[in-house]
Amino acid sequence: MQQAAAILAILIFLGLSVFQLLLVTGMPIGEFAWGGSTKCCQNRCG
Repeated sequence: MQQAAAILAILIFLGLSVFQLLLVTGMPIGEFAWGGSTKCCQNRCG
């Protein structure tokens, strides 16, 4: 049970890391990060 919880936590943290890396590179997924208010977090989008 503890091993399954540890694996789940690793997968969640890995997913968050990938999401943040995509935001940093300028992918237009800011609507998921900022509650839908903007498509991009900075002026990096088209």
